[in-house]
Amino acid sequence: MRDVLCDYAPHDHSFVEQHAGTAILPVAQGSFQYRTKVGAATLVPGSLLLGNAGSYYRAIG
Repeated sequence: MRDVLCDYAPHDHSFVEQHAGTAILPVAQGSFQYRTKVGAATLVPGSLLLGNAGSYYRAIG
C-alpha cells in the first residue's frame, strides 16, 4: 500500500488523469469532486475512492 498526496488547490486548473492500476484509497483529509464518465461524487474524510485500472478521471478541489 502507498500513500497518495493530492496538492490540488481550488484555484488550480483541473485536468484528466488515468488510474495506472486498481485504486482503493481512503480519503484522510480535505474534500474534492471526483468525476468519471459514469458519474461524479464529492469525496470527504472517511470516503473510499475506488478506481479501475485504465479508467480516466478528473479531480476538482
